[in-house]
Amino acid sequence: MMRRLMTVATALALFAGPALAQVEAQATPAPAADTTAPAANPKPSHHRQTLRQRFDTANTAHDGHLTKDQAAAANWPYVVNNFAAIDKDGKGYVTVDDIHAFAHARHASHAASHRQSLQQRFDAANTTHDGHLTKDQAAAAHWGYVASNFAAIDNGGKGYVTVADIHAFAHARYLARHKAAPATPAAAAAPAAPSAPAATTN
Repeated sequence: MMRRLMTVATALALFAGPALAQVEAQATPAPAADTTAPAANPKPSHHRQTLRQRFDTANTAHDGHLTKDQAAAANWPYVVNNFAAIDKDGKGYVTVDDIHAFAHARHASHAASHRQSLQQRFDAANTTHDGHLTKDQAAAAHWGYVASNFAAIDNGGKGYVTVADIHAFAHARYLARHKAAPATPAAAAAPAAPSAPAATTN
């Protein structure tokens, strides 16, 4: 008798398990569908704007004459901090052409400074003064940048490098590192093609 009762109890348990699970599944509400509309694509920030777009946004009067106050209100520190130099005629406003001319001249000055620094570093390291810098000379001058990248800079396998070789390598490396990077507010105003200052360090 006892064995029969246990058999019945076991059978009820086996049937009750799936049934209970089915009831729980029916009673549990399905997760609500996400009805939140996808966020619209954000408006491009000024980091990705061109000089013309940045200027037009800041020049709220839309007269082509950007004042210092307008530049400040638009959070354009490149123009605000250099306003007097950009507005070299003292008009009280600047144009797109004014900003571009200033940025271009400033870039040219920086590039020339970098080239001069590179030449000075090269001349100091090139103790034979023949314009052909060897790896040993670079190492002796503690010019780690050239010594550690010598094979890549001397891509022709000449056994020496020139100023032009170093400059070309550094510039190519700079472009490779920055081609995918968003422009900064200052870069939106200036042509982005600096010489590579890294070549003069280390």
